[in-house]
Amino acid sequence: MASYPDHQIFFEMVRFDFVLDDKLQLWLMEVNMSPNLSSSIHPENAIMYEQVVFNTLALVGAAHYTAGSASKLTQQERDMMVRDSDVLVPVDECRQDGCKHCEEAKCVLCQHCMSENQKKIFKQAFVEHTHRRNFVRVFPVPHHDAARSADTKSEDKALSTPNKVMDLWYGAKCRLSKPWCI
Repeated sequence: MASYPDHQIFFEMVRFDFVLDDKLQLWLMEVNMSPNLSSSIHPENAIMYEQVVFNTLALVGAAHYTAGSASKLTQQERDMMVRDSDVLVPVDECRQDGCKHCEEAKCVLCQHCMSENQKKIFKQAFVEHTHRRNFVRVFPVPHHDAARSADTKSEDKALSTPNKVMDLWYGAKCRLSKPWCI
């Protein structure tokens, strides 16, 4: 303890267990002071457990990812940083028969229509977003910006197809969570 450089940064990891009743009321069942994050019992949760540990350590500055280290990462480490589910967005059209064959532009964000290359691009954007710190995205134009009105919509028509797809994706992520709007 005496050799640790900063005596101000400490944390405790706990796990809260909740349950929803038939009236959708949330109840706290228990608080675990020593959560089991071993994947030996539930191997399907291994990546989630690794993300919890990594992100908790990153919050206190004990773990970090740098772009230079990306080439040295194993596939398992890359999967820990971002999963397929992190890049998926709810698209009403995906639940309808209109996107059954993925031919229309509105279907581009549907999971079953997304190519592996497109998933890779979205994963790169997800990692950039989560590591941006105080930087603000300039493209695609943030969706909260008032300047995104008539002027930006007319510019959107001039976007290339890949840029339109990225703009759609950021817009859908923005509707899910406000930090994606900037």
